[in-house]
Amino acid sequence: PAYYSLPPALYRALERSVPTDTLVPTLEASCRPGPVTLRPNALRCSADSLLARLAEEGAEVRPAPPVRGRRGDSGRPIRLPDGAAGPAVALVPSPSGPSVWSLPAWRDGWFEVQDAGSQAIARSLEISGEDRTVLDYCAGNGGKALAVASAMTGAGCAGGGAVACHDIDGRRLAQIRGSLARAGAVPP
Repeated sequence: PAYYSLPPALYRALERSVPTDTLVPTLEASCRPGPVTLRPNALRCSADSLLARLAEEGAEVRPAPPVRGRRGDSGRPIRLPDGAAGPAVALVPSPSGPSVWSLPAWRDGWFEVQDAGSQAIARSLEISGEDRTVLDYCAGNGGKALAVASAMTGAGCAGGGAVACHDIDGRRLAQIRGSLARAGAVPP
């Protein structure tokens, strides 16, 4: 039988627990790539100015439903049209459009490519108008750290706050400083 990229034991467990009429559609859906979601960088722009700039740069984008956290609707992510992602190294907003990574708005730090779930994690923090230090203990390449730095500015933190990044894999941390500088979170 087809295991839909699952270990056989997990497939069999799902087979026992998921109704037969929904099992295959559920497994097929889990194999499709998710939507490409962009997080506007509040250090550089608003969601509306990002939408306008991306349209000027030839990207086909549309507003996505808000990412909600404890602070409520403090911003909205932007999604690229469904099915437009392609391979991870060649994300494109439309089959004939430019690569996300080649857009001047990305190079200028106006957005990050970040799934809505990771955006929700950053938005769920209770960042207030006082100095804060946030520890991202599993920082990886720094996506959530960038979202937290952006949220700190959006929340009006008096001293700007700080995000301390750590990861067990130092290679994953290697790109964070450049990403933070591009996003305007640290001096270049």
